[in-house]
Amino acid sequence: MEGLQELAKEMFEKEQQFRQVSSPIDLINISASPSEDMSYGVVEIHNRNLVAALDGEATLKVVRILREDNEILNISRDLFMEIFQLFEIEAYILYLISRNSYGFHRFEATKSSSNDSLSSFFLGTVLYVLIWSFNPRSLKTRAMLLTRRSSGLHNDKETFRQFQNILRFYKYYVYTPGLLAFVAGAHIIQFVDEYILLELRLIRSIEAGTGHGTWRSELPRVHGLVVRDELTRKSDDITQITRSSGMVGGCLVDLANNSRHVEIASSLLAFLLEKIDSSHLAQDFDRRNYDASAKALQLLVPTLQGQIKSAKSYIRYLQERARNQSSVLFGLLTHEDAIANIKLADASKQLAQSMKKDSSAMKTVAIMTMAFLPATFFAALFAVPSLQWDKPGVVQDKFWIYWAFTLPSTAFVFIAWFLITNWESITSGKNGRE
Repeated sequence: MEGLQELAKEMFEKEQQFRQVSSPIDLINISASPSEDMSYGVVEIHNRNLVAALDGEATLKVVRILREDNEILNISRDLFMEIFQLFEIEAYILYLISRNSYGFHRFEATKSSSNDSLSSFFLGTVLYVLIWSFNPRSLKTRAMLLTRRSSGLHNDKETFRQFQNILRFYKYYVYTPGLLAFVAGAHIIQFVDEYILLELRLIRSIEAGTGHGTWRSELPRVHGLVVRDELTRKSDDITQITRSSGMVGGCLVDLANNSRHVEIASSLLAFLLEKIDSSHLAQDFDRRNYDASAKALQLLVPTLQGQIKSAKSYIRYLQERARNQSSVLFGLLTHEDAIANIKLADASKQLAQSMKKDSSAMKTVAIMTMAFLPATFFAALFAVPSLQWDKPGVVQDKFWIYWAFTLPSTAFVFIAWFLITNWESITSGKNGRE
């Protein structure tokens, strides 16, 4: 394991990015003792005072650190590592953090500085990364909660508030390492249920727009087909259909992500159902508290398992509805594309007819020009002063001037026409030779 730990530290040092911020860090404290009632508190502590605040005797301590969507941790590298080592968390977890891993991982029997065998845990979700260590001798839990800036539904503050609400309610079961697993599992299930409701509403809205599926619009029907008014038809263009298709694709991705988180929650609940063993505890008080906390959490597991089973079934159902709408939208998009092609063909036909009319007009102009050109030529020729038709010598001495201007001008016109009409091919051929 030492080799993997060293590799994890090296990878974490290389890959993980940090950003030091001046804002305070949240610290949750749950304290319990034989002579005192259970206390729950949340305080904001500035970085320079954080390590000193972690030395307290609270049964559970949770440090919340903000993690940006690009995986940057809003804390200095040195302070993060100091907290991580102070909590004596398994070093291999650093690799899981740097790789943005998802899922639930357990690491047993890690020797601490006090020669106690600490257990370490890693949980990666879209909500947060939760890592914690548990000392089975002192029953103390030390945790780091790396809340993501956005979970897709809520920001980090709302996510932390929801996490606190569950933890505060079940604070009396703080004597077992399963408390944080239970809190996270319940939180994940709530998150999935909320997401399922949003995806259901999205699918319903798309079904109402397409007129196909379980949730149809209340528009009049003829032979089972939805009759749309003009306002509805305007939404059926290619742009709207493409947008709806993208929404369905995003819905399928979200449902797959929810399915993954349901599996993570299932693994957390399976951990809670494992056999309770408090034989390592020396004091009766500790054994009673450990057994009572673990058994109380186990009694809650069936309820959450029922929710998970329902969520799995609902996700599969919504996936089928979403895939159905994806097929419908593809068909509508193909239909709209065919209509667009028909319109384009009609426009091309009209253009061809117009060009044919223009061609006929040009042909008429050409024929008229051919009809009048000889007469025009001879009329101009007979009017040339260099030709004297009433004299014996019709052609005068200066008649050559007419040809001296006419022939070069004609040649210039043809050369200019040739260059203008073939300029692109001439220049491309020149560039090719170069």
